[in-house]
Amino acid sequence: MNGVNVQILIGNLGKAADIRYMEGNRGKASFGVATNKSYTNREGQQITNTSWHNVVVWDPSLVDVAQKYCTKGRQVIVEGESTTRSYEDREGNTQYVREVKATKLLPIDQIAQEGKGLHGNFIAGTLVEKPQLQRNDAGESTCQLLFKQEKGHFPVELTGRQAEVATQYLDANSVAYVKYEIVSTEPFKAQGTNLVLLGQPSSARGETKPNTSQAGTQAEPRGNTIEPQGDSSNDLDDLPF
Repeated sequence: MNGVNVQILIGNLGKAADIRYMEGNRGKASFGVATNKSYTNREGQQITNTSWHNVVVWDPSLVDVAQKYCTKGRQVIVEGESTTRSYEDREGNTQYVREVKATKLLPIDQIAQEGKGLHGNFIAGTLVEKPQLQRNDAGESTCQLLFKQEKGHFPVELTGRQAEVATQYLDANSVAYVKYEIVSTEPFKAQGTNLVLLGQPSSARGETKPNTSQAGTQAEPRGNTIEPQGDSSNDLDDLPF
């Protein structure tokens, strides 16, 4: 049985991506992403821990994205495989470096400005309208997130605590990130499994809305690592939108 090795980062670049070209004009981008996690200690103090992650990009199209958008301080979403490589230093000692080999790379401000973000089993983008809380036949809380896309709208259904958080904090033009699974194609239905609130684009209200997450959801606040909750379909070529 094959294992699963997927890591998702939402954080800020410490400096601009380092772009290098190897033999055969093969490009490589590398950069560090900082993720923050905040909590309140027993004394009531707000503590923030910052972790740094090395990211390497080999895919030619993503190297172009890194070269164009990955500047110092920029916030990005990275999905990829966690790897470890080794090398010998000048003293002959073996050193190990842990990296995330990126398979997806999204600058968050470009999501808001261009309405892009549909990439296989997750979507990140702006909402068409404010989600409305309802109850399904089982009595669970549910709502629908309707994302703006170049070829129409992409609906994702949330249930339970995630639906309650979404309806409380998200409005039209809010920016969100959702992992999802396609549960049917006729009619089309995508079920969200992880929700992250990414705020409000500056073009919508003239300021950035703070990111909020509630206990009991699968989401983490902006800048935290999200662990995926399983595989989902990547076959989107024939979907009705």
